[in-house]
Amino acid sequence: MASQFDAPYSVPPIAPRPLLLNGADDPRCPVLGLQDPASKAAEAYAEAGSADKFKVTFNLLPPIQIN
Repeated sequence: MASQFDAPYSVPPIAPRPLLLNGADDPRCPVLGLQDPASKAAEAYAEAGSADKFKVTFNLLPPIQIN
């Protein structure tokens, strides 16, 4: 059941609504593991006629500490 809620399955149904994912250090969704969900999400956005609204970017910045 948990696999049904992993990114390859949970991200595509969000199309064409806005979505922001973050957490480069997230052990359940490492940056290197984004290829499959990003590919499936891109297909879903294209099928929804909103391919222009999907993009993947990486902004690997140093951590910011807020006091």
